[in-house]
Parts: sequence; C-alpha cells; structure tokens
Amino acid sequence: MQHKKRVKLKSLYYYMMVILALIVILWVTYLVFKNKELSPLSSYTHHSEISGCIIYTDSAIYDLPGKIKSIKELGADCKVTPYIYITAFSYSTRVSAVSCYTPIESEASSDCTTYNLIGDSNVLPSRP
Repeated sequence: MQHKKRVKLKSLYYYMMVILALIVILWVTYLVFKNKELSPLSSYTHHSEISGCIIYTDSAIYDLPGKIKSIKELGADCKVTPYIYITAFSYSTRVSAVSCYTPIESEASSDCTTYNLIGDSNVLPSRP
C-alpha cells in the first residue's frame, strides 16, 4: 500500500511539474510575441522631427523636407496629427503618407488621415 501511495505521489508531482513547465513556456511565449509588431507599419523607423511633425519612414527618402511640404500643402496639420508615416519609392514620384493623432503602435486607437501624391512634378524620383 505504501509503495502504491508513493508512486501516486511521484506521478502527481510529475504531472504538476509538467503543467507548471507548460504554463511557464506559454507565458514566456506570450511575452515574447506580445511586443512583436504584426502591422505593416512595423517596418517604419523614426526619422526626424520637422516643424512639429514626428516623421517615420520605411526607407531612405530623397528630398524628405520637400515631400513633407507637399503633404502639408494637402492639408496635413502637425498640431492635430503630428505622427506622419511616409512611403516613397525610388522608381516613382508617388508619395504616400499616413498622418495620425497618436503613434500607430500605441495602445490607444489613432485617428489617421492618408495622403497620396501622384506625379508631383516638383519632386524628382530618387535613384538607388
């Protein structure tokens, strides 16, 4: 009887340790992936702050101040939506921007406006 009781206790101890290990593994996995951005905007990096605008870009952009000026001319107001995420392509004069009230990666939902400049004759495409 004593032997069966010991085996049961060892078995119970073993299962409790396995469950505890699984909980720890799941918790660590959660913490690791919680901070990973799944958003397409996760590739944007902080570039600079220009005239109250906090600029994020996804690549090196030719004539960034000129592109910001063009976006502001479309109605972007850095006092209202200071976080600007800019995309430009080396083979095109097209510029896209998302201007937001709060950073996109923040927990709070963000009010955003999109801007698209297509064929801006004042801005030459950059070359690689």
